[in-house]
Amino acid sequence: MKPFAQVLSDSEIYQIHIASMELLSDVGFAVHEDEALDIYEKGGAIVDRETRVAKFPVQMVNEALAKCNPYINLYNTDNTLAMAVGGENVYMGTVGYASYGHDWRNDVVRETTCESFAEVMRVCEVLPYPQFMMYPGCPTDIPIEKSDRYQAKIALLNSKKPCIPQSYGRRETIDIIEMAAIAHGGMDNLVAHPSIAFLITCTSPLVIRLDAAETIIESAKLQIPLAIESGPMIGATSPITMASGIALQNAEVMAHIILAKLVNPLVPIIYGSWCRLFDMRFGNVSLGCPELALMRVANAQMARYYRLPVFGGGCLSDVNSIDAQLGWEKMLTSVVPALGHCNMISGMGMIGQEDTFSCECMVLDNEVAEIVMHLLKGFKIDEEHLALDVIREIGHGGTQFVSTKHTKRHYKEEVFLPKLSDRSVPAEWVNDGAKNVSVVAKEQVAAYLEKWERPDIPDDAEERMQAIIDNSPV
Repeated sequence: MKPFAQVLSDSEIYQIHIASMELLSDVGFAVHEDEALDIYEKGGAIVDRETRVAKFPVQMVNEALAKCNPYINLYNTDNTLAMAVGGENVYMGTVGYASYGHDWRNDVVRETTCESFAEVMRVCEVLPYPQFMMYPGCPTDIPIEKSDRYQAKIALLNSKKPCIPQSYGRRETIDIIEMAAIAHGGMDNLVAHPSIAFLITCTSPLVIRLDAAETIIESAKLQIPLAIESGPMIGATSPITMASGIALQNAEVMAHIILAKLVNPLVPIIYGSWCRLFDMRFGNVSLGCPELALMRVANAQMARYYRLPVFGGGCLSDVNSIDAQLGWEKMLTSVVPALGHCNMISGMGMIGQEDTFSCECMVLDNEVAEIVMHLLKGFKIDEEHLALDVIREIGHGGTQFVSTKHTKRHYKEEVFLPKLSDRSVPAEWVNDGAKNVSVVAKEQVAAYLEKWERPDIPDDAEERMQAIIDNSPV
């Protein structure tokens, strides 16, 4: 039996479901985009044109969910399968759009540039984890109104792994899709083997923003997947109770799913959550907290109730440096969501409350991810693994297990062998330079960057992507 965690009973899942349906049907949503309001009304929503509030009968929710799939495949830009998102599968990736980067060479925090963003993407490409990426950085040395397009261009030129891009609206969504199609060798390949799923962030409480609606509409038209997430801050943008935050988040995701499925019943959907805590002592959000870990398991249970693949924040920390707090918060917010089978856990490589990316932290988080995946495997119990014949052979008081064929046969599969963690005795550690984990991580960053190879995309891809950006109106 593999390890598995739940925080909600069946009756509690149903209570949250009913609460969400009441918010959808009785309270409704403020809709900021005209076409979306028209689509909702035509699809059966009760629309008040004066207040721009749309209310959704439960039947609309059920019809939208009936068109969803419990699994979604995401691909690399070379059209090879990367991830089967859904069920008990767990993948770990980055979170996105940081304005700052921690320079691993000199420990200085600077604004994100195109160059520093490209470097972290190259580290991500070479490391086993992350397996997918929200674009970790938001470059500040280009026109801010086109930064979403530059993020896509830099990511596609430096990594073939699946990505979750952000888009500032309708034209931006179309541009990013066109750039992704270039990397895939054509639009048909992109639609058949999508490597992107547009991030849709819901505004709490109960708002459907202009840019979110535009991105949903344009992406759904072309059948490009959508990763729809809501992230109420309990105590700030939702009531302080976790149950209320989860019910609100659930309703907000459902409202956006309805829009997507009204536009195109075939568009793939991933259910997402960034429910988190507003720490009133400091007046800011907390990401490395136990509440986030608990809510992520609950969110995964709600997604399974609706037979949807799920992603959400995890592998997160509030700390501003590479230290012990980073370690315990990253492990807490990775292991617990993973045990709850949150399919895509997003947060690798970030410090400073999700606004500073760090190549050094990415290496540390790769180790965390490998530990998590080892835990999720559990262990086998059968005749071979019980190994009674080996115990009989060695006998009473024997110490020769280390040299048996059984040990050699199973050592690498049974035991986690860290690449970064130090397990040496003190004397060996001193002889090797007394390096702490941060120093070793920096050395590994340099080694990984040397291994990077450009993705196999058309030779003129960069030129064509830049033309799309240059020709797009501001």
